[in-house]
Amino acid sequence: MSSNTDFTGNQPAGVRTWIVTPTADQTVFTIMYTANRLFVFLNGIKLISGVDYTATNGTSVTLTTGVAVTDRVEFNCFDLWDADA
Repeated sequence: MSSNTDFTGNQPAGVRTWIVTPTADQTVFTIMYTANRLFVFLNGIKLISGVDYTATNGTSVTLTTGVAVTDRVEFNCFDLWDADA
């Protein structure tokens, strides 16, 4: 049996998903997310945080390379369930 160790502490309770149609050469996307709880996909391929994009402030994501208007950019933010709440 395998386990996912990407999340420590409280476990994800839900996923919020945004699918964006970008403008030509767009690199900055304004979305609300929890830092370190975000996955970004470009045309179905998962991007690598710190390599393919930067997301640290909870309000914007910056891709290292501009995308085309025909690209599909998807953001998945994992909300947390707080067992103490």
